[in-house]
Formats: sequence, C-alpha cells, structure tokens
Amino acid sequence: AMTERAIESRAHLARRRLLEGQERLRVKERERLLQRLQLQANGRVFDIGCSNGLLLRRLDQAGVAVALGCDADPNIPPAPNILPLSAQDLRGVESGRFTKAVMSHILEHLARPDRTQALREAARILCAGGELHVNMFLYSEGTVNSPAVQSVSDHNEIISQDELIAELAEAGFVAQPQDIEEMNRLSDIVTPDISARSLLVKAIKTPLSLQ
Repeated sequence: AMTERAIESRAHLARRRLLEGQERLRVKERERLLQRLQLQANGRVFDIGCSNGLLLRRLDQAGVAVALGCDADPNIPPAPNILPLSAQDLRGVESGRFTKAVMSHILEHLARPDRTQALREAARILCAGGELHVNMFLYSEGTVNSPAVQSVSDHNEIISQDELIAELAEAGFVAQPQDIEEMNRLSDIVTPDISARSLLVKAIKTPLSLQ
C-alpha cells in the first residue's frame, strides 16, 4: 500500500503538471488571442478578470488607445489601469465605451446565474458592433472531478460550446462559426482521462442587445 507521503507526493506532482500544462497552453492562447483581436490604434479594450495585467501590458505595447481591466482578487497589486471589480458587477465602467472586451478563463469558474450577469455587463460596456473575446476550457466530467484540477480551482463548470453560444446570444451577442476556434488539449498531462481543450470565441454585440 502506498504511504500517505507517497500519495501526497503524487497529488503534488499531478497538480504541478496541470499548472505547467495550463500555463503552456495559456502562453500559446495569449499569442493567438492577440492575433484574433486585430488591434487598432484607436481601439479601447477592457480585460475582464485581468489578473496581474499581463495582457494589458501587451495591449499597451501594441499601442491601443485605452487598455483597462478589472479583477476582484484582493491579492492583485493595485494599478491605475486595474479596477477592483468582479466580472458580474462592472459598476462605474462607462456603458458603450469599449470596442473590445476580453474574458479569459472567467466563465468556466462562474455558476450559470453569475455567467449571465457577467455577459450582460460585458455587453453593457461594449459599443454596438463591439467584440467580446472569450477564452474558456471545455472541461469534461473527468477533469472537473479530478483532485488535481480541484486543487488548482475548486469551482469548475462544464460548459459545452453550444451552451456558451446560447448564453452569449441571450446576452445580445452573435458568434459566427468562423470566429470559433479550438486549441489543442491540455491533454494527458495529468491522467489520460483528463483533458481540457481550450475554446476561443469572438462574439459581436448586436444592435438589439440589452442596454
């Protein structure tokens, strides 16, 4: 029988491999996201759940007019361009101001009512025709129930591509098939039954969306 220490050591290794795998995927994803954003000098971009502002720094380097973000994590160091707000409540952020918004790995950690609220808030701050760029892991049952995944994040929602598109539509967005892209698996980095593909979606705010 395995000792307690051996079990703990195996769990720690699985968690580390998961985090490393996620980070490798995110680096590739971030580069792809920057390409998909097709940034323009007059662009006004809001990163919802921006963490420590890595994407914001890249947006600044790319020369966009406005690069703002928010994160509700109290451990994020304060910065002038990072507001301490949650995705579900962007109070104080001007309606219709932004040309593009980003939600990178936010939605799969929110329960359905919170996702609805977060998507409505994203629609509110975007101008008509504005773009919402969503990056999200397509978790499976095996992934969500994996102790390694739970030790990284204790709240993971299984959202299918179809469900995401329907939830976007409900909030006033339209996503065309050519604007939906799947990135490679997180794959076999923990155990063969755990894989998380990453979905990148560009959705456009329709003129009739909720104000």
